[in-house]
Amino acid sequence: MRGSTAGQVGKVVLIAVAVETVAVFVTVLANLLAKSAPAAWQILLVPAAGVLIAGIKAGVDALAKRPDEQQPSGGGYGDYGGGGYRPRPPVPAPKRVVPVAAVLAGLLLVCGGGGLAATAGVQYVYGWATGHESGPVVFQGQVSGKAGAVTMTVTQMMITTHFTRVDVTVQNAGSEPVTLPLFNNCQLVAADGTTLEADAFRSRWAENVAPGGRQSGEINLSGKAPPGNATFSFTTVFGPGGGHALVVKGIPVGTL
Repeated sequence: MRGSTAGQVGKVVLIAVAVETVAVFVTVLANLLAKSAPAAWQILLVPAAGVLIAGIKAGVDALAKRPDEQQPSGGGYGDYGGGGYRPRPPVPAPKRVVPVAAVLAGLLLVCGGGGLAATAGVQYVYGWATGHESGPVVFQGQVSGKAGAVTMTVTQMMITTHFTRVDVTVQNAGSEPVTLPLFNNCQLVAADGTTLEADAFRSRWAENVAPGGRQSGEINLSGKAPPGNATFSFTTVFGPGGGHALVVKGIPVGTL
């Protein structure tokens, strides 16, 4: 089987790592953009494919190169003309050859393990930065609370890597709009007294509810709620006729 020198192996590995890193980040970026602009990923995949093809071609070319032709071994003296004998020049030691199978196995390890690690790292940071995470559901159903003309219903609770995500629906039966801001106004109190505050920057929530309107959203609270009956609330409902707390009690949070 054709082999590759140790120097070629190093080049191939570096190319593979570079290509894999670019592919991971381009894929993640394309997926993120596709959520808000479905056509954007099609544009990004064209140059990304070009990078991948160029990297693969470079790796294949490196693997395909034959080792340098080795000079025949030998020593002693040789007749170089003129009736005299002089020592032959030293013969360079043959380069170490690595089987292609070993190279491919190494590439598989680097690309597979390294790619998975890079992807997991990117997803971890992205989830923490944006709040776009999923995880096991610890409650699913309907538990409601009311303040004046406003009714809030918790329909699902999920424990993600960084947050407790609460799916909420609000119905405003009044004739005036109300506002339900998250910052310093929304929290979850667990059965053991643990208090989690809502993260306004990592939630998908519209604060204003029109008269007669209904809206749903996902509210991320920093931390993980322990099991037991929990209470989810807005401290204040802002708007005409507001000023009251909007509370949903007795949410049965299950175990992970």
